[in-house]
Amino acid sequence: SSGINAEYGDHLVTYDSVSADPSIIESKDLMVRVGEDYYSWPEAPGNVLLAIAFQDFRSVTESDCGERSASLYDETIYEEEDRRPRYTKKVRLSSEEIEQLELESGPNVVTFSVTTRLQGTTRCTCTVYLWDHTDKVIISDIDGTITRSDVFGHILPWVGKDWTQNNIAKLFTAIENNGYKFLYLSSRAIGQASMTKSFLKSIKQNGVGIPEGPMLLSPDSLLRAIKDEIVLRQPHIFKIKCLMDIKNLFGKDASPFYAGFGNRVTDSKSYQAVNIPPN
Repeated sequence: SSGINAEYGDHLVTYDSVSADPSIIESKDLMVRVGEDYYSWPEAPGNVLLAIAFQDFRSVTESDCGERSASLYDETIYEEEDRRPRYTKKVRLSSEEIEQLELESGPNVVTFSVTTRLQGTTRCTCTVYLWDHTDKVIISDIDGTITRSDVFGHILPWVGKDWTQNNIAKLFTAIENNGYKFLYLSSRAIGQASMTKSFLKSIKQNGVGIPEGPMLLSPDSLLRAIKDEIVLRQPHIFKIKCLMDIKNLFGKDASPFYAGFGNRVTDSKSYQAVNIPPN
């Protein structure tokens, strides 16, 4: 037993080595140690799964001293990882973190990626807008405002049918040319983000599209968003919170919003809450 422990310990390597050469797990000499027990690689999966479930996974290695070896989540790895920066999931960045992004004025494309051995790399792309604190902002609802109705505005673009308001692109472009920025705000669910972005980009009326600008959607699920919009009729609750967040970015006493487009009383409530006059 002491001989096995010595040979095993002599050939532990770091997790980074395994990441650099994943083919190591194909070696016939691969051994797994769970606690003080040793298993050949074909015997290991069931025991390793139980060990992971009870957070007792020690190490993986090769017994042949002439081969490379691997160690996953053993004590050495924990010590090394403790010296690495750790990150916490959050939805708000500090001023220092935003500064580190080195954003340029206007739209900035940002890509998040997650890589796993089984699923490869998954990417999610978004656009971060850097505006000046003196910029003047126009808010626009989407359904029933850019589109001709709330319901058909959701459905018809899926089948290639144009259901946008006549001359909406010309109007919005004229406003933009007078020095205003556009912000698109909708109670649609966040799961509809890709479809909604594609719809806004596809709008062309006599060769004119609508101005580019940030698009803010409800963070709720599709069913919850529909319930708020149609059943409870209170989409303004989300919109007011969202607009207040944006307003506060410009400073405590700032009034960045100059006008808002909407088709419902709830839109009016949302806009009045951030000091846009009703007329």
